Amino acid sequence: MNGALSSYSLSAEIGRRLRAVQDLMKAHGLGVLVAVGAGAPGGRGWIRYFTGANIWGPRVFLVLPATGSDTLVITRSPDDAEWLKRSVVGGRVESTLTARITPIQRLVAMLAELLPAAGAVGFLNMTALTVDEVQRLREACPAAVWRDLTAEANRIRQIKSAFELTAMRETGRLLAQALDIIAGLARPGARLGDMLGEAERFLRGRGCELGRVECAMNGAVFGEGVDVDRRPGQDDVLQVQLKYAGPLGYWHELSRVFALGRVPGPVAACLAATTQALAEAKAQIAPGASYAHVTAAAERSFAAAGFTVTGRHRLDCHTSGTDETDGACPPKDGWRFQEGMTLAVHPGSLLAGGLGFCLDQTVVVTAAGTAPLFPVEAALVQGGSA
Repeated sequence: MNGALSSYSLSAEIGRRLRAVQDLMKAHGLGVLVAVGAGAPGGRGWIRYFTGANIWGPRVFLVLPATGSDTLVITRSPDDAEWLKRSVVGGRVESTLTARITPIQRLVAMLAELLPAAGAVGFLNMTALTVDEVQRLREACPAAVWRDLTAEANRIRQIKSAFELTAMRETGRLLAQALDIIAGLARPGARLGDMLGEAERFLRGRGCELGRVECAMNGAVFGEGVDVDRRPGQDDVLQVQLKYAGPLGYWHELSRVFALGRVPGPVAACLAATTQALAEAKAQIAPGASYAHVTAAAERSFAAAGFTVTGRHRLDCHTSGTDETDGACPPKDGWRFQEGMTLAVHPGSLLAGGLGFCLDQTVVVTAAGTAPLFPVEAALVQGGSA
């Protein structure tokens, strides 16, 4: 890591997060807090947030104490445990396979030790518990009070520290470099898989372990997959969206549009309208404003440009952090922005004719509105020969 993101800084940062959530636990009278982790989008972020480690197994539990810093990661595989031990900051890791029990059995036994007869236990990502896990927990602690603190804890992690903003800017810098790689390869007749593959190879090599690259052609919304053998022609316009978690697990979204030759009139009009809608959407984001303001502004912008909105192909914006979305998804219309939140902004209006450029920018909410976490070039980059 560089000086701004040293291991010492990460240790101090994780200590700050733990103390903040322990204040929340105290307010609710909780003796212990359990984060439920799974190797899937939305199921990894809490483990990364409180330990600095990226989980690999299908089921992981993180036990957070009411005081002190003795956190415990419970996983099944000894191999996973060894990898976790190399990256966990200030906590312990246990594999349950060597004891021939499951992670839920270890969690149940630990809660029975920690909780008084009628104690209270909190959960993060509680809805990820399986029916069997819920039954085992209820049988072991029948008098315990359960509290789902996911929403309240999310309100804490949605406000980013200087350390976190630096980590997210670093992810953005890497994504911008990957888009520059695509720009250097984007030529009529070039194989799509080669362009995207070089960008992904660069990102994986720089520690972006989780993420994906998506692309679409000529103003169409993203389809189900990428035809890697397709070779775009002179009149094709390629849009590329990168969504990746960086070396410290912080997500960033960035996109760019590449013209391989001339830009057909309808496609140019759609791109111009979407670029303006993105600007109008960001202009509505400020502390106290709501998600509904962003949607309304984007749709007004498209209407002013002469386009008919026929539906939605994605959210207009969402919070981002150690999970791709560190909050309710989709957010409620009345959900309000706060200073220090980081957002992936991308107008999601579907336009008549199936058009809908996917333009993305990741920003931080400031007292004055928004600021991009990584400055980007204009949406349209000319490639190839005209």
